[in-house]
Amino acid sequence: MKILDEGKAVSLTFRGGRERRFHAIWLRDNARDESTRAPGNGQRLITLGEISADVRIAAASVDERTLRVTFQPDGREIVYDIHWLAEHAYDGVSSRAPSWVSTEIETWDAGLGQRVPCADFSTVSRTDGALGDWLYDIRRFGFAKLTGGPVKIGALLEVVALFGYVRETNYGKVFEVRTEVNRNVAKCKCDARGRTRQTGRRPPHSPAEEAMHRLIDLSHELSYEALESSFIPTVSI
Repeated sequence: MKILDEGKAVSLTFRGGRERRFHAIWLRDNARDESTRAPGNGQRLITLGEISADVRIAAASVDERTLRVTFQPDGREIVYDIHWLAEHAYDGVSSRAPSWVSTEIETWDAGLGQRVPCADFSTVSRTDGALGDWLYDIRRFGFAKLTGGPVKIGALLEVVALFGYVRETNYGKVFEVRTEVNRNVAKCKCDARGRTRQTGRRPPHSPAEEAMHRLIDLSHELSYEALESSFIPTVSI
């Protein structure tokens, strides 16, 4: 074990002679102590911006199981699991193939518009094979469309019940988004076009999929009888 660059990083030698560097700011950001991560759920308690840009490794010691680091300027001592560090080492030559995408996942291109993964609600509801194919498409493409669903309040929950259960958030089980003339927060007079969802920290208990129920008014009179219904579950990344 060696402290490098006046405390900017530490070098560890693992079994097989692999030498890997871990920078001070990375170690502090990935600490698992109670002041950095909530013990119950692993939720982060600090942001990267709260860590001093001048953070340094003042002292370090290592044994077969742990790396013990003292940081400056705050003088905090934090212990790291050696096996965890080995699994998350980012230094050195990677053994991965050039692309990090799993062979089970298909990336998007212009051709996807002609073959959007889609299934019928009634068929998926009755046939395990059709349900399995639809869920496979969600895994493969990151989303899949479901048409012909029930047009009623709570219909989205029926779709989710086909493959899992709803993890309720502070917004409730269902969060409603509308396109309205009066512009407001999360409301716009323009069409609800494609967009990237806001990212954030996701604790271990957060949902892995999100489902959207899209209702289109076919008569320009907002009523459930005149709506076209489709569902689009997506995988959160």
